[in-house]
Amino acid sequence: MPFSCFLFIQRACRAGLFARRAPAFVGALWLVALGGVTPTAFAAPLPPTALIAISGNNSLTLRWEASAGATSYTVQRRTSPTGTLTTVATNLTAPTYTQTGLTNGTIYYYVVTAIDGTGASAFSNQARGTPYAPVVPSNVVWPLANSSAADADVIRYAFGPRNIGRYDFHGGLDLNAPEGTPIYAVMAGTVTNKSTWDGVTSGSGNSLLVNHGGQKWAAYLHLNAFANDIGIGSEVKAGDLLGYVGKTGSTTNHLHFTYMVGLTSESVSESRSRSPLEILPHTTTTAATASFRNNGTGIVDLFIPAQQNTIRWIILKGDGLTRLVDYYDIVAQGSTDRDTQRQYGVLFNVAAPTLAYPAGGGTVQIWVAPDPASDFPPERVIVLDFNGNTLIDRVALPPSAPGNFSANATSTTAISLTWTASVGADSYTLERSPTGSGNWTSLASFPANSVTHNDTMLTPQTNYFYRLSAINTAGPSNYASAAAVTQSLYHAWKLSHGLSPALSDDSDDDGDGLTLFMEYALALDPTQASQVGAPVLTRSTGRLELTYRRARAELTYAVETSTELTAWTTNGVTQTHAVNGDFVTASVVLEETGKRFLRLVVPRTP
Repeated sequence: MPFSCFLFIQRACRAGLFARRAPAFVGALWLVALGGVTPTAFAAPLPPTALIAISGNNSLTLRWEASAGATSYTVQRRTSPTGTLTTVATNLTAPTYTQTGLTNGTIYYYVVTAIDGTGASAFSNQARGTPYAPVVPSNVVWPLANSSAADADVIRYAFGPRNIGRYDFHGGLDLNAPEGTPIYAVMAGTVTNKSTWDGVTSGSGNSLLVNHGGQKWAAYLHLNAFANDIGIGSEVKAGDLLGYVGKTGSTTNHLHFTYMVGLTSESVSESRSRSPLEILPHTTTTAATASFRNNGTGIVDLFIPAQQNTIRWIILKGDGLTRLVDYYDIVAQGSTDRDTQRQYGVLFNVAAPTLAYPAGGGTVQIWVAPDPASDFPPERVIVLDFNGNTLIDRVALPPSAPGNFSANATSTTAISLTWTASVGADSYTLERSPTGSGNWTSLASFPANSVTHNDTMLTPQTNYFYRLSAINTAGPSNYASAAAVTQSLYHAWKLSHGLSPALSDDSDDDGDGLTLFMEYALALDPTQASQVGAPVLTRSTGRLELTYRRARAELTYAVETSTELTAWTTNGVTQTHAVNGDFVTASVVLEETGKRFLRLVVPRTP
């Protein structure tokens, strides 16, 4: 009587809302009249904010932010920070005013009040300005390159803060160069001070002070030596040799160049210093940026190329409040206050000054915050240069959603996620769901420069849904969504043998009579034509037996029996695992007469 063994494969296929605090209440006046109390409230207008003073020749131009409801403005002036105020303009209807007839080199202080039908507001912030005749750039050269080209010398330390953890306002430019590099006069003038280093004291070292006329002065510090013919009274023109780079009074070879307006004596006074880029030819387009930290600290980061750091005013706004700091105010305070991080209601620090010595250039990273931080959460930062031009005006709006968000399975247990950066993002938050319609769990947070994540330790052949949001201090963006299915073990097995994942389950490329999926189920090599490892059919006393290898834990194996190859059933079939290994023997009672067939069935899971 013949005996037969059939291997069949059955398939089953599955297919923020954000709250703002109200502006601070100004106050109300309750009037008492005969006959009772009349609850009539009067509120003076809010004071003007962000007042600045821009220098001109014998003039200063004031500019401020308008006050809601104001019908006019009054400008007052004094010549000391706390002196008596004199009214210089009234009935101004626009938030700007230019005063002429001023003395070049003299510091003036201004305040502005807003006027409406109820009276005058409190004072604005006080603005400091020094008028002077502008310099013609073509008459100025950089002191080391002796060139009038833009950015001809590489700046190591710009005008402004420089040391991490300490404000340390730097009242000039540091230009690195080897010892002995020639130093040239930036423009025509007269040497009025020549200081020789004592060989011990730290500080200016060998230095020169040159009067360039029109209340403009320049100081050249840390010289190794002076030019032979340079002394007090020497007349120089732009490009004349003054001396040589050194490190006298310092620790590194560099030229410290200070530009000052309105000195009151023949000595260097950095309290009168201004950004040297006011006179030196430089690139006028500045790639300055800002970002709001999303960590509850109210910190705003400013990123400015050192070569074009022309910052003068920094303005923080939020909850109807304004804080303004003027770099020239800080440097005028003297050495003690110039080392203080907290000034004018603003906290300063430096996160990354410039490149390590002796390199120059790089990006200065300054961070600012309201002081105290509890005053208000910053909602806007404005940075202006010394001419009042806007370098940065950034509003803390939620960023745009991450772009091109995609999910791709890279293995049986990993999915690779990629996206393009969102403008204004400080960080990203990634969530995952098993269905895409709920049960979202947070996976990770990433810094602003992240554009990829690898999600690992996943379950093979499983759907995963993802959503990604970009975040800044104003809140999260809309979600970007993506989904992927991890590779099945069968998929990975095909790849491991160099086969296409699209290859049909019924294919038999090696021609050994076993289908591709059955070779996977039995852990056979699909590239080798061999029956070794295929199920073995044997006959024992009164039983028909089929022995096979149960090689894949994720699959279900069944042995069915039939007498006519039509109606198949597992009834009557018993399976016994081997003591060692993963081999199984299935058997069925063999009748004395008739036929009996066995087949191994491995359903195709999704």
